[in-house]
Amino acid sequence: MVLLSAISLAKVNAGFSILNLVQSYLLPGTVLDNLYPKMDADKKPLAKFLIKFIGQHDVPWVLLSLAVVKSGTVSKDYMLASTGMWCFFFFDITFRVLPDGVEHGLLKKSIIPYIPVCAVFGLLNFLAYRAM
Repeated sequence: MVLLSAISLAKVNAGFSILNLVQSYLLPGTVLDNLYPKMDADKKPLAKFLIKFIGQHDVPWVLLSLAVVKSGTVSKDYMLASTGMWCFFFFDITFRVLPDGVEHGLLKKSIIPYIPVCAVFGLLNFLAYRAM
């Protein structure tokens, strides 16, 4: 049973990746202010520098997702990668980011909403992959 088509999920991937790219690469200070408001001022320059790498690493997925959307054809390999990405995000945020991040001043309330989002998109991608 497919709840969202593969092309719709590629559009979701492009959208989330663009959002993440803009936030992390162009606005790293905003990310810090929203997720780590109590971070020591002396640590912020290095944190901003490192956050930009998140955006940098989103560029290939943005380009691939946009190419898939433009072509109108989604490969089974793309859907497998997308399923793996969302599942990885779910487990990483749940079991690494939350426990380790809180130790470094992460606001739990700012990151917890991403857990069900990742779970839902992981499931939707898996269902679309399995139906191909």
